[in-house]
Amino acid sequence: MLAKTVFFSTIVILLTVTGCSYSNNDNTVINISAPQDYGNGVLYFDSVDEKFGRSLSEYLKNHPELEVAAMAGSGRGAYGFDVGYWITVKKIK
Repeated sequence: MLAKTVFFSTIVILLTVTGCSYSNNDNTVINISAPQDYGNGVLYFDSVDEKFGRSLSEYLKNHPELEVAAMAGSGRGAYGFDVGYWITVKKIK
């Protein structure tokens, strides 16, 4: 009886762990968002985390003459909860 209990408990744990595993696959599609351009080098990205990083990278790839001058989080929620980022860019000298 104890052997059956241990066997079934092991199976349940293995199924749970395998089903909850995190896949860090580089083939995962991450949507990017185009920034809202306010002119004079002021941009707003309405994304955070990996989506923000990929969006900023894509923007800089498409604008090789620019570099980031300053960045600030936009926290409209609770303290420490950013919902987007304000970026200022300038021409590379």
